[in-house]
Amino acid sequence: ALAIGAADVVGKGPAEFVHPDDMELVLQRLEGLKSGAPFMDFTVRIRKKDGEYIFINFHGTRIFENGEFAGMQIMGRDITEHLVVADTYRKANLRLTKIIDLLPDPTMAIDMTGTVVAWNRAMEVLSGLPASAVMGKEEGAITSWIRNSQEPTLIHCVLHQDKDAIA
Repeated sequence: ALAIGAADVVGKGPAEFVHPDDMELVLQRLEGLKSGAPFMDFTVRIRKKDGEYIFINFHGTRIFENGEFAGMQIMGRDITEHLVVADTYRKANLRLTKIIDLLPDPTMAIDMTGTVVAWNRAMEVLSGLPASAVMGKEEGAITSWIRNSQEPTLIHCVLHQDKDAIA
């Protein structure tokens, strides 16, 4: 929580709370809303009462009275924890990618949909296919170097629980 009450904000502008590096974005979004944009959505760092910054995602819309612009309604949500978790996940994924890439054995991985999510250097050497040619592709793209066929592979059979094809 920000630990800021109404008395702490009434009569003060965004510069009192917004991180200096984020002020230009705030001013641009507010000006856009004043100039006719139907809504705004942006994330900035806001200073709490204790001086610590947290990330707040703001959504705003224009308010009209009798067809005339009367002001703005802006709501914010603390997304700091979400961003920390996302960054932790990104860093772990990067470490795992580096580990897989440095394995001496040809190694690839697919997700539950059959899409290639890892293809290391040794696999590039063995297959002659660069990772960029197979990453994000379905399994058919990775079998063409083994055989000139798009027939289902063992991976496909396992993912689709095709017990007859495996037997």
